[in-house]
Amino acid sequence: MLRQLSRALGAHRPVASPEEEAVAYAKRLLSDARDEISKADGKAQVLLGIVGIAIGAVAGGLAAGGWSPFELSDTVEWLWWAGVAMALATLACLAGAVYPRLGGPPGDAVEYFGDVVRYESGDALAAALLAARGHELRRLSGQVRRVGQIVSRKYLLIRWGFWLLSGAILSTMTAVALDLLIRGV
Repeated sequence: MLRQLSRALGAHRPVASPEEEAVAYAKRLLSDARDEISKADGKAQVLLGIVGIAIGAVAGGLAAGGWSPFELSDTVEWLWWAGVAMALATLACLAGAVYPRLGGPPGDAVEYFGDVVRYESGDALAAALLAARGHELRRLSGQVRRVGQIVSRKYLLIRWGFWLLSGAILSTMTAVALDLLIRGV
């Protein structure tokens, strides 16, 4: 009988309040958003490495003196330089995607590590931390919002970098191919 009673009591779990459920959900969202930051950084780093190697190879070939884009026919040379501009814009986008971000402008609350540096002393920080007690949902909401903005910005820059890289490859290769056709080689 005692076992049955303890099992019955152990099986009964208190129902979480709406705020507790919201806090748990916010924690999951924050964890997911942080995972997305890692994924976005990985994608951007791979693309940045590929672009760096490609630009280095082209620059090395140009420095060797075997060929120059100035040798392209005037009718297609602009296409080459458009591709070069897109390649440089690709570098800027991908570098922007991996550049560390700390989130949006500071608010009134201490929500994450970036807010801590605003305080001039340990006493001021302690007072702010005491004032923030019991506001876990508000703090988590601020973090989820900031991290979500960072993820969104990273993916936007990666998409722009991808399409600019595609345009750069298409433009430069088309310029060389059209030049060969024009010259009859």
